[in-house]
Amino acid sequence: MKRVKREAGISAGLSLQGLPPHAYLEIVRYFDDPPTVVAFLNVLAIPRVRGPLEPLWQLLRQEEPTSHVYFWPTLHLRPGSNSNDTVSLFESIVGIYPHVIVRRNFDPAWLRQHLPADTTIEWQGIPDSPDQIGGMQLTDWFAQWPPLRIQSLVMTYQNIDRLIPVLPTLPHLVKLTLDFSWCTSIGPLLAWLHVSNILELHLQALNERRNSAQYTPEMLQQFCHWLETRPVRRLKLVSCQWESDNNSTHEFFRAMLSCPTLETLVINECRLPIQLVAPTQFPLKLRNLDMGDCSVQAQGLKDVSLALVGSNVETLGLRGCEYYNHGLMYLFAAIEHSKVTYLDLSKCNIGSHNIAHLTPFFDQENCVETLVLNGNPIDDIGAHQFAHALRRNTCLRHLHVSGCELGLDGIVSLLTIPSMRARPLKSIRVGWTTSMSADDVTLVKSIAQKMNVELAIGLQPPPYFDGKYVPNETDAAAI
Repeated sequence: MKRVKREAGISAGLSLQGLPPHAYLEIVRYFDDPPTVVAFLNVLAIPRVRGPLEPLWQLLRQEEPTSHVYFWPTLHLRPGSNSNDTVSLFESIVGIYPHVIVRRNFDPAWLRQHLPADTTIEWQGIPDSPDQIGGMQLTDWFAQWPPLRIQSLVMTYQNIDRLIPVLPTLPHLVKLTLDFSWCTSIGPLLAWLHVSNILELHLQALNERRNSAQYTPEMLQQFCHWLETRPVRRLKLVSCQWESDNNSTHEFFRAMLSCPTLETLVINECRLPIQLVAPTQFPLKLRNLDMGDCSVQAQGLKDVSLALVGSNVETLGLRGCEYYNHGLMYLFAAIEHSKVTYLDLSKCNIGSHNIAHLTPFFDQENCVETLVLNGNPIDDIGAHQFAHALRRNTCLRHLHVSGCELGLDGIVSLLTIPSMRARPLKSIRVGWTTSMSADDVTLVKSIAQKMNVELAIGLQPPPYFDGKYVPNETDAAAI
């Protein structure tokens, strides 16, 4: 049997010999996943037939399948990638990629020598000390960057003091991510931003020395200038603190919510202005809006709701809002006239005492297919009410209730009562549970299987479970 398979593979390879060498590369470019690339190179069978793809084949053979993602569709260059054992293979294939990802202290000189001039780079992390770059001074190491087409920088838990002066020398840089990083002052960063080419910016918990960075009115004005003069596509701000709640803060939020080019706006764990004023209608390019853990108040929620009407917002996150009931009613009245398909109302104090206010949502024809209610005090009684209301709705397909107070009866209600809908639920994510026995979990899984509902539920919490932990989407998906 093995001989037959081998002969079949050789035959397939021979049948492709009539194609010019570059044709195989053009074919491979249409494949987005490593297994398909491996299968295709297997079919070619003969090194001469694989041609310019032979070095890639050799590298893939040396790695476990789980590591193939570092070679396709994007090449990841990590410290040690260009070691003596593999350097010739990397030198042979690096030119076939239009974009590469480079990690930390990879040698810029090697890239300048072997990377085509039009190849774009995402650089993830930088060296922390000269010891990591053979004793070279960091200023000399950074001096090798400008000729490279660095398009994206991703820094996590890094001192960026030496990076900030380099930013103006990178004309191709359009994406910047700074997560949990720190510097002496963020002033020079903001002064550069408003004259930069950055179109996608992600700032999370940026610190000055050991304290949270404070964004001054002058910095917010620079932010506004950037938003008003550049075609900014994505902006994500997490755990940012404003020096004061004055006119500059109001103007900054107005600029963000009204930016005509923004496609994604994420503002998490940030203090909102006392008077949050949304535009009459969100810009038509805005598709994703997340204001999670910002404690949006009733009037702000009303303005956001009205701005949804007629907009193109598809993903809406309002996690952690302590709603007044009339604010919630404004939201659901607006949802009916919006294009929202994904709605996150996690940790919004929605429970048995006020779940009836969800009734308008189920009685209307809206576009919401995924409703996230993680971390709400929804018990079995609330779940039963919710399930009966859900019978009247034909749009909702996915329900997330991780970290709620559900027991066996509540989950059974969610699985069985909505089954009479014209379009049954496709999935329910419960996440980790500590209130059910192993037999209960087995029972609800069997009911879900009969109802053809994908149920994500796990009995044992993760090691870091503290009784208050709310599983996120990654946790639920892993169950």
